[in-house]
Amino acid sequence: MHPRSLIALLAAVLVAVLIAFLLASRASRPGSSAEQDREALSGGSSSSAPPVRTVVLDVEGMHCAGCVRRVTEFLEKTPGVVSAKVSLEEKRARVDLSTNDPIEDALVEAVAAAGYRAAPLAQ
Repeated sequence: MHPRSLIALLAAVLVAVLIAFLLASRASRPGSSAEQDREALSGGSSSSAPPVRTVVLDVEGMHCAGCVRRVTEFLEKTPGVVSAKVSLEEKRARVDLSTNDPIEDALVEAVAAAGYRAAPLAQ
């Protein structure tokens, strides 16, 4: 193997390991959420109310972390949503709401707008 090829290969492996480490350390932070990340970046505190109730959705069509990120973003933009935690493994989204109003249809529409299918889980 040519020395330059070997150096390029080692550099690519090093970058991959670094990215994996950063992702793993971010995922292991207790209490971390997209809402808290946005709050920290903006330097302010969140004006959203504490969750009143939680809705769980079955989500179909997700295949990767990018899908999870997209569904989470669309759900968290929905009025009345405090936070959303989406699991690729479980194919579910746990959505904390600041309202008792029935907004399940809006949540399903948000997931559909992201390009996926969802249905509220019977509780």
